[in-house]
Amino acid sequence: MIQRGLGWFAAAAGLVASLVIIENIYQMYWLSQSSQPSAQMSLTLLLQLYPVLFGMRLMVLTLGTAGLTVAVFWYYRKKKRTSELLVPAYVALLFVLVGEIVGRFLFYATHVRLGI
Repeated sequence: MIQRGLGWFAAAAGLVASLVIIENIYQMYWLSQSSQPSAQMSLTLLLQLYPVLFGMRLMVLTLGTAGLTVAVFWYYRKKKRTSELLVPAYVALLFVLVGEIVGRFLFYATHVRLGI
């Protein structure tokens, strides 16, 4: 059952990672088009104070997903045992987890409150 689902899992991970990257780009576009001061301040924080973290988030997410996909294709091509996929899968999961933690930090760090 695990062997049959690995390819689908890697494809789903790639699709979700692509959607997250597209959503981040769309969010930046929406912030740049908004006339609200809080949106402009959030965009300024993201592009001027945290651009390295934003780039790192996208890079780590992409590396984790690509690493998982490469590991699964390597698994299928070499006809390895499922247990040999554990280390690459854990490393890919670690990359994605770090990317999501950085993304959560950016979410809270770029929050601008107006008023009381």
